[in-house]
Amino acid sequence: MRDHSINLHLLTNQRDTEEIRLTCHTTDYYLSTIDMSCISELCQCPLGYRCDNSMFIDRVYQDIVQSLHAAAKDHCPMTIDSFFKSYWDEEMSELKCRSIDTHQIWVAFGRPSSDPIYRDGCHARAGYRRAVMI
Repeated sequence: MRDHSINLHLLTNQRDTEEIRLTCHTTDYYLSTIDMSCISELCQCPLGYRCDNSMFIDRVYQDIVQSLHAAAKDHCPMTIDSFFKSYWDEEMSELKCRSIDTHQIWVAFGRPSSDPIYRDGCHARAGYRRAVMI
């Protein structure tokens, strides 16, 4: 089964060049607001001493991640994976509908296992699956 979680997709055709430029500027803005003064504190640990710098590193890391998420939220369209099914067309819709219809008929007739209704449903399902795999 395909994962239908929400993913971010950045569209990259010519029409979206301005959006990409705005995304870069927004990302630059958010990153420029990060307080980097703790970096100088990292460099002031006396030679030969062990300084616990994990607090500074974690803080800067969290700020960078939050900045990138904020820029993405502002400019990257959110879609589900199935939004970009380039292979889906009218024929695929017809095959899917036929597969669903034959399944519903098969259920309505008590799920027979060896008559034309069953075979018709199997053929419809197989045709749809073959088309998806191509």
